[in-house]
Amino acid sequence: MSDKRLHYGWWVVFAGCLTLFSCLGLARFAFGVILPGMREALSLGYDQMGYIGTGNFIGYLFSVAVTPGLLKRLGPRVTIVTGLLIIACSLSGLALCSSYLPVLSLYLLTGIGSGLANIATMVLIAHWFQRESVVVPQDLWCLAMESVSSFQGS
Repeated sequence: MSDKRLHYGWWVVFAGCLTLFSCLGLARFAFGVILPGMREALSLGYDQMGYIGTGNFIGYLFSVAVTPGLLKRLGPRVTIVTGLLIIACSLSGLALCSSYLPVLSLYLLTGIGSGLANIATMVLIAHWFQRESVVVPQDLWCLAMESVSSFQGS
């Protein structure tokens, strides 16, 4: 008798896709979309716009350094939720900003949240679809990783 239920790992992949849409699509790649309006509303110079983008990158780079330790201490789920909460709060705060320094600070936090959620999601997906697993064949593991990774290029 075969079990027709969907492997729980696929629900994790689905949640991972939504997480990557949030932490990459909304938090990182939407910067180019909102930048012209932000430049006009805040009278930003090109140097300031560049520093805001750099702040996001520095925040993401910081996350790359601290996420492994947080994953060991908190686990992937708590790390992902923390990253997504940082993104939500910092992007919401951007709507209230009226000057350059708060925008720079909040976009730095957005980068931190983006890195936390992205890296922890990849670890969680890899955990659910381990290559050595008897339950999940290697072709399904590859499909799961490709499904989640396809959102990184968008």
